[in-house]
Amino acid sequence: MLNAVDLSQCRCCFVCFTEGESHCPCKDNAPVIEQKIHSADGVIFATPVYGMNVSALMKDFIDRFSYIFHRPSFFDKKDLLLYHRRAGP
Repeated sequence: MLNAVDLSQCRCCFVCFTEGESHCPCKDNAPVIEQKIHSADGVIFATPVYGMNVSALMKDFIDRFSYIFHRPSFFDKKDLLLYHRRAGP
């Protein structure tokens, strides 16, 4: 649950892409979360939909981990995306 971990908002500095994630200025639980993703057989991403978009917590997660989603070490990882939108009036 993202609300139970310390995950800072991305500063969009691109240091994780240019110098590596160990140089990220955000010092939080991101390395712990990344290790859990690496060790999992699969990952389920679930979020409610607010204002026709993912929740703020999920957006922070996507922004902070965008550097790993394009790495070959994740190409064999199974994932499932779930979202929930309330029906309109």
